[in-house]
Amino acid sequence: MIRTHLRYLFLASLSVFALKIFTNALKIASENSETVNSVITKIGKLNGIYTQSATDWYPNLDKLINFAFLIILFILIKRSNYKRHNSLSPKLIILTLILGTVIFSSNILTNEYRGWDIFLYCEISPIYDGTNPYLVDKNGLTSVYSPFVWNILYVICNLELVNMIIYQYYIWIYTGLGVYIFFLIRNQKVNFQNIVINLGVVLTFLGTNYHGLKTGNIGYLLGLLLAHTYLMNIENSNSKLQSVLMGVLLSIKPFYLFWFGLLYLFNKLFKINIKIINNLNVILLTIFTMIFINFIFYKKEFIYFIENLFQINESINKPLNDKAGFLNLIFQDYIYRIFKTYFGIEFNKILIILVTLLIFYYFKNNLISKSNIILLPAFVTPRFKSYDLTFLFVLFRKNNIYIEYILFCTMHSIIFIIFSFTGAGYIIEISYLLIFILYLNLTNNKLS
Repeated sequence: MIRTHLRYLFLASLSVFALKIFTNALKIASENSETVNSVITKIGKLNGIYTQSATDWYPNLDKLINFAFLIILFILIKRSNYKRHNSLSPKLIILTLILGTVIFSSNILTNEYRGWDIFLYCEISPIYDGTNPYLVDKNGLTSVYSPFVWNILYVICNLELVNMIIYQYYIWIYTGLGVYIFFLIRNQKVNFQNIVINLGVVLTFLGTNYHGLKTGNIGYLLGLLLAHTYLMNIENSNSKLQSVLMGVLLSIKPFYLFWFGLLYLFNKLFKINIKIINNLNVILLTIFTMIFINFIFYKKEFIYFIENLFQINESINKPLNDKAGFLNLIFQDYIYRIFKTYFGIEFNKILIILVTLLIFYYFKNNLISKSNIILLPAFVTPRFKSYDLTFLFVLFRKNNIYIEYILFCTMHSIIFIIFSFTGAGYIIEISYLLIFILYLNLTNNKLS
């Protein structure tokens, strides 16, 4: 076991070293070529996407594009001929890695100010000193973590050596840990092909690495740890330690607690009878213990945290009010805007969620399976940042990852780069929906 961990750590370090060399080489190339510099800038800053937002992008043309995409989606679903035993070709693997490294290095070279999410917790104290700490902002951002978790981050961040390492090297630490934990998640034979596959997935999967490095949000690392712990919890039902760890991780970020609560609800509502978690009582006890610790040692701050969580304070940063976008899919917000733009109807978002649940229930025999149930909360969750999605790496645990690799890595990276140059409007959200719905269809009960 220890030898396996050391081997994975070595490979992760080697991967980061190779990425560092590639990034430096690309930097030199950009300094000597205006064309290379222009390409890097457009990809690294998602220029075409952020300069042409979905809310004001050619509304009449947008309607035609939406209609065309729906037709294409219908045709693809009807004609899809996914074979269970398809394997990844070397050309596809290399192409995906190239796309991933270009996106990664372009991100590093063009986004000079990075890590604002993590630095917030390093520079603002969580302790009440006459001012509600959850209303104190840095660069327009306010805290979303519980005071207990926030204080741990604050203390660690302000250790002199750790502080220097975090500020100077966090992008490489994040990427290295991502590769290392993904090796643990897949747990495949170590050979050149699997090394390239693993690195390619980490760099391309649904924009998680791009967004995680750009913001420094610790959700990127939490999702990785949660994915690994979740799999260990499923595979080792007698391990109470894994259940405790899972309870702690779920307690850190309310997003994950909400997501897994929905998974449990879907499993019961649709009577799928899939083992979502083991030792539920241990996990719940751990979660309530974390809540108790917050309340006992940070009573005033914890009350402010609850107000912040339910958005009943005056915080300038209200996560649940985030708008849908290329790196932030919010299904009900997308549907809301479609109806408002096309028909002038303003649907209540709660009603949209209820309608979505009814649609799930009606198509449950076609869409719900062991392979895809973990994706279903994507359609009803009120907040869907891509850096939080690293916990979906559990989808790659099985031996045959053909469809996951193509849809979530290769196809997404191609769309990512195309949109960087062209802009997209509502199409930037349609791309996600197309990928998710295709996946749900291709991994239905008949193929699972």
